Order: sequence, then structure tokens, then C-alpha cells
Amino acid sequence: RTGSLVSGRAAATLDHIRQYLPMMQRPTNRDTLKTYDGSVPALCVRFFYGSEEIQSTRVVKPTSTEWMNGGSIYFQETFRMNIDWRPRVALRIEVRDSSAPLGHVTLGSCSFDEGALLHEFESSTSVQQDSPWHSVPVMQVVRMLEAPGLSPQDETFQQKQLRILGFNPHHLSDGGSLWLAFAETEFAGMSAIPALC
Repeated sequence: RTGSLVSGRAAATLDHIRQYLPMMQRPTNRDTLKTYDGSVPALCVRFFYGSEEIQSTRVVKPTSTEWMNGGSIYFQETFRMNIDWRPRVALRIEVRDSSAPLGHVTLGSCSFDEGALLHEFESSTSVQQDSPWHSVPVMQVVRMLEAPGLSPQDETFQQKQLRILGFNPHHLSDGGSLWLAFAETEFAGMSAIPALC
């Protein structure tokens, strides 16, 4: 009888836990961005410098096939921003689901401190030194706007070409990654303006 009493309590506890499991975050696959309930999201990327939102992308809604297969979702956007650099202030980038029932939900994020940002800009600067006859920001935008590959081999080749121009994948906190490039551009009478692609 004691055994059946313990089994009854254990079964009741398991039923109680099962009721709350949908509210808990699922284990994540580090290579794939996921929503909490498995639904297809409406994605947007938001950029914050300190606590201030400085830019955001348009909303991109992948097809259910694209989302379920865990493939790439393309935003293909470029931004120009004039930022007053402040010591010890990070650039934070969030991928959000704008279609969540309770409003925007952050699905993953990554941050760049001063050193990481400097490294990203140096990556583009070294490309400019290797190709002084071409504008690196222009080359980055042209390469980024190319149509997606039709096969995994095409996508691998395109990623290699993006890396050559200073793009890097940045792993998000809850799985998946975001490909970004940073470059400085100069305008007559203005200081350098970082451009994010």
C-alpha cells in the first residue's frame, strides 16, 4: 500500500508538471532559432545602442516550410547610422517575433562591446586595404542583395563570399545566428558614419 500511495503522488506530480511544460522554454538547438510554441513567427531585427533603439528592420514572415526546415531567413537590409560613441556602451541586436499574442517577444540576441565593434570595423577595413579600388560598403551591399542560393552548396559558396567582404555570423543567445557586416563611410563635411548591413 505504501508503494501505491507513492506512485499516486508521483503520478499527480507528473500531471501537475505536464500542465506547466508549455510555459517553459524548450531546450534549444544552437544552430536554429525557434519560437516558444513552434509557430511561424513574423521576424524583425532591432538594434539598440545602450537603452536607445537606433534602428529596426522590416518584418519578415517566413513560409511554414522555410521555418520548419530550419533554413536561412533573409532580411537583406542596410542601415546608415550616426552614433555618438560612448565608453562602455554596448550595441545590442535582438531578433523578435512581432506576431506573438502578447506583443513582441525576443527570440534571441547578441551584443557587441567596444572591443567587439572595433574588431568588426577592422574586418571591413582590412578588406578595403586589399581592394583599394572598390568601396567596401558598396561591395557588401551588392553581395548581400544577391538572390539566395538554390542548394546548400550555393548557400555555402555565398557565405564564403560574404566572409571575404567582412560579414560574420553572430550567434544568438537562444539559437540561430545573424550575419552582419560593419563598415565606416565618409561624407563630405561629416565624420565617419558606421553602416550596418
